[in-house]
Parts: sequence; C-alpha cells; structure tokens
Amino acid sequence: VFSTYYSHATQIPGVTNVPFNLKDNDWIKRLIYSSSPDVVIYVAGSNDLVGADKDARDFERLHVSALHPVLKASTIFQPRFIYVSNCYVFDGARGNYQESDTSLASTSLGKFKIAGENLVRGRSLNFALVRSSPLFGRGNSRSFSWLDRLRIDLSKKSKITLNASHLHSFGHVSGFAELIALLCDAGPKNRIYHYGGTTKCTLYDFGKLFARKFGFDPGLITPSTSKDELDEHRDFSLNTTTTLKLMGVAPLLVEDGLEEFQQHARSNRPMAEKQIKD
Repeated sequence: VFSTYYSHATQIPGVTNVPFNLKDNDWIKRLIYSSSPDVVIYVAGSNDLVGADKDARDFERLHVSALHPVLKASTIFQPRFIYVSNCYVFDGARGNYQESDTSLASTSLGKFKIAGENLVRGRSLNFALVRSSPLFGRGNSRSFSWLDRLRIDLSKKSKITLNASHLHSFGHVSGFAELIALLCDAGPKNRIYHYGGTTKCTLYDFGKLFARKFGFDPGLITPSTSKDELDEHRDFSLNTTTTLKLMGVAPLLVEDGLEEFQQHARSNRPMAEKQIKD
C-alpha cells in the first residue's frame, strides 16, 4: 500500500509514503507504473468553499486538471478508481439528496467536483464516486482535525464563530474509512455512493452540541455573519440509504460519533493536554 503526500507524510503502519507533486506528470506516470495499483483512491484537494472562490485556479487544478494524468497513467492497469467527492455537487435547495438526483452545483467547489466526477466516469472502466458529507473525528499525531481545534479553542475559552445557514448530515470519519475499505475489495462498480450521518444540523448547531457534550460553555459559540459565506439557507444533507443497503455501512447519529470521539479523547488525555498547552 502506497500513500502519497505533498509536503507532510503521515506515518501509517504497513504503508509506504511517497512524495507526490500533481504538477509533475512524469513523476505521476513513474509512480503509477512502478506500483501497478489494483486500487487508486483520489483525495487530493480541499473542501473549503471560500478558498475555492478566492483561489479558483489552484482548486480547479487539484480537483480536475491533475486528475487527468492520474487517470491516464492508471488506465493500463485497469484499477478500481475511487474518487472522493462531496455534498457541494448539489445546489442545497432541498437536501436529503440521493445518488440518482441531478447534480447542479451552486458553488465553485461543487462545480469543480462535478467536473472531476465526469472525468472519472469518462476515463475509468471500474470506478466508485464517493460523495461525503462533512466528516468529524480526531486528527492524527501530526495534525489536528477541525473538531480537535474546536475542542482546544473551547478549552481556552476563545470566542468561536460557526456557519448557521448550511444544513449537513455530518458523518463520523470511522464510518467513511470503513466504506472506502469495503469499496477497495467489493461493491458494484461504476456507481455513486453517498456517505453521511443521520443527524441534520448546521455547523453552529454541531458546535453547540459538542460544547454541551464535553462540558464547555456553549455561549462561546456564535453564528457567523461573514459575507464570504452564502447568506441564504441551504440544505446539503445526503441520503445514505442506498449505501447502507449495498455496503452495510450504518450511518451514525452525531451523538454516537461524539461518544466515540470522547472515548478516544479520554484514552489520549496526556497528548490532548499537551496540545492545549501548545
């Protein structure tokens, strides 16, 4: 198993880390030819809505343009190609989106993801498009997740501003990892899979729930009034019923996911306390 990285490698037992620059087409070809992959999982890019508007060229390159040489070099090996997409391929007009619903993005990020999905459809003979709701869980020893940062900020009694206009079906990262692992070896090919949780709420609501769960002051969290974010109410929640039937991956309630996060936090309390001090 090979894991590629741009500047910071994450150490995973049994996995070989390889530096990877998506601007270097020759290196892309060399790496794919030398590894002869059975499965390629493409997760390059970012889910930053504001960043996609401000740096459209870079986002388009990561989500679309760089995908082309990876697909081209992989074709000879006919691997299973898993492209990780997100809920922003939809316009957010109604929510509870199913895999069969027409994707019509209202954001730059969503348009880039739709372009990436279409490229995979046209190039791969065995693909899985995985659209994910925002994920939550613990980070690793080298980097914090957004939930880790929220916990640290609350511990410092810092004021926090969170989006209160976008509804999501937040999913726990463990379930997402389970789905990806299953898709590497099984599951119908050339399909779209939706992954998310069963609780629909905004990031602001999620933050309040998290604060109460961990004994922090919910009053530290306020709704965002930033003009960089979409002001109107949007519902980007995903329906995961089909994924559950096909792959058996059960979506979690936010409360269940936070319970798992809390158990991990307790088992890593010395590290957590050091992170807060730092």
